[in-house]
Amino acid sequence: FHSSNHSSIIATTSVNNQHVDKKFYDVPEGHIDSDLSQIACNIGLNRRRDLKLGAAGNVKVVIDGKPTTLETLLKDNLTAIFGVPDRGAVCSKTHVPGYLKEVDALRKQGITQIVCVSRGDPAVVDAWGKDVTGKQTKDIIFAADPNGGLTRLLGMDVANASSEGPQSLRYSLALEDGIILKVMVESNLGDVKVTSGSSMVEFLKSRPGAQ
Repeated sequence: FHSSNHSSIIATTSVNNQHVDKKFYDVPEGHIDSDLSQIACNIGLNRRRDLKLGAAGNVKVVIDGKPTTLETLLKDNLTAIFGVPDRGAVCSKTHVPGYLKEVDALRKQGITQIVCVSRGDPAVVDAWGKDVTGKQTKDIIFAADPNGGLTRLLGMDVANASSEGPQSLRYSLALEDGIILKVMVESNLGDVKVTSGSSMVEFLKSRPGAQ
């Protein structure tokens, strides 16, 4: 994750009650509008990458029991994707409900589909989606990533993932016809801040010509 053309992002931290400025991470020129910290520097994507093309387009997730390629899922759509680590309390009570709350606002900004990605058995992911939404699955598509192919492609995998713990980072992406517009990653898996539904709405509002 190196570039001769980059901007330094400065973070303020507190040491013995004194504020100290330090370089938090370097952002290559192509990622200036993305929230990529050191935890996601292995993402291997430039900001304009088209996930419909090449090997990426052939990566499959499972939706309603049917394997679906990224090319098929993303083509001709303005998509909001958010990934959950483990289908735990934060995912069920905060992350998913936050996107349900913003469905109308997201549609107003042109979003045609909202996709929640979760690693794990497709039947388990599908059942969880129906439970957590009260069967309002028409508003959010629940996509299982059973072998972690999409999670690894995005660089959102976690070390030593197991069925008993987090399966991925908590993240969100905005994509237009498969092209990545924005990547957001939480530095703490228990937080739903930059990856929230409201944060996605704010990003979409910031785009030229937004309503």
